[in-house]
Amino acid sequence: MKDKTITTILVIAAIVTIVIMITCHLSVRARQRALAPRYGLVTGVIYNDEKPAAVIDNQIVHEGTTIHGVKVVKISRDKVQFQKNNTVWTQNVEEKPNLTWPKIDS
Repeated sequence: MKDKTITTILVIAAIVTIVIMITCHLSVRARQRALAPRYGLVTGVIYNDEKPAAVIDNQIVHEGTTIHGVKVVKISRDKVQFQKNNTVWTQNVEEKPNLTWPKIDS
């Protein structure tokens, strides 16, 4: 009985160790992905009712423009709405780019 208990404890300890290692690995990858520099920094908006524009990665874009594979859907006074595939998000001026934006190749 004592040997069976020790074996069970060792198996549980091994499983816990594996789960911790996997979790740590995934956390590191998630952090690396989140910290990787990305395209899509909105540095300004030039707003008017007829043809608003935004400055994204030092390029002037308008509603309907696609930049780095991301479509500019709507430009408001202080934010821009984007779409890539089925994902839609809004980003404020100077806000860190959403993870949907592609990474900048180093």
